[in-house]
Amino acid sequence: MENYCMNKRVCLFGILCVSACLWISGCDKTPQNVEINENGVAHEERVGISAENDSDDALSSIPERFVYKYTTEDTCKNIDIPIQIPDQKPVKGKLRQKQIPVQEICARLEPDGTWEKNEELAENARAQEGYETSVTLKNGCNVTRYLAVYDNGVYSGTNGDESIFPISADMVSEKDWSDGQRDYVQDQQAKAESIFQDMGLNFKITGACLWEDQDIRYVTFDLSSILDNITVCDLEGITAQEQYIISNATLTLSDERISEFRVIGNYEIESEEAVNLLNWDQVEQIFEEELQNSDWGEYDLTGVKLEYIGNTDMTFTPVWSFYGEVSTDDSKPLLCINACTGKVEFQWGM
Repeated sequence: MENYCMNKRVCLFGILCVSACLWISGCDKTPQNVEINENGVAHEERVGISAENDSDDALSSIPERFVYKYTTEDTCKNIDIPIQIPDQKPVKGKLRQKQIPVQEICARLEPDGTWEKNEELAENARAQEGYETSVTLKNGCNVTRYLAVYDNGVYSGTNGDESIFPISADMVSEKDWSDGQRDYVQDQQAKAESIFQDMGLNFKITGACLWEDQDIRYVTFDLSSILDNITVCDLEGITAQEQYIISNATLTLSDERISEFRVIGNYEIESEEAVNLLNWDQVEQIFEEELQNSDWGEYDLTGVKLEYIGNTDMTFTPVWSFYGEVSTDDSKPLLCINACTGKVEFQWGM
């Protein structure tokens, strides 16, 4: 599981902004057609590479693991990582934005609350609309929940439930989970998935952080958008470019209630068409070429996924995403290769 852990208390201002980092990347090869994006990455159709394989044929020949050895300036890397492929055939096509179901979200976050509009909250949060409600918990605590509604997302936080979600809680790394802790996270994951289904939001859990303070536990889940059950590559925080859609979610959950809740982007497929995919040998060849001209090879690779990448022109296409651990318990895409053309759709900057 790829973990991207974030503290329960996050700043409301700018919650839907992508971090302003400009990554520059390049390429030495002689491609057939080269297009340099604002990120400095060469988007290219490679000479002699074409996808002539039906997606079923291409997927049936993919190994379960990617095994590869290479040397960096500091060490020798031996890659032996899982390759994740979806059950569905990937396609390409057009997206459309779905309306965020605000009423359903309010009803699920505080079913016993009476929500009221709060214009001051909306102004302070730079949101289109703001809502607020107050509830009394079984332990007698009075909790205020606010909800900020943006053009393409929502954020909700609480005040007054610190006895359930203590700020002093420590994060427990997944590698240190006991069997009991792992069972607890799995139980909470089932609840989290049900919550998103009830809200009519198409997201899939991709990471979990367990927080503990003595006998108190809660979990923060990170989710990626899915299109027909195939995840959309999440590039939030690792590129400042506006060509990619950002669509993800966060949910903090205890046995008793929901605390933090955030959704950015809510999309569905408008139209689609079948695609031919490169075979795995071709994908490996492109990986090797890009590795020679990159600095992301210093990171420990954690896995490979066949998923989608979405663009702000509302198109989407399947990509092979190579993930690496850029910090403790934090895996991010380092390289995204178009699964049909071999074009580099995204690359971690040099």
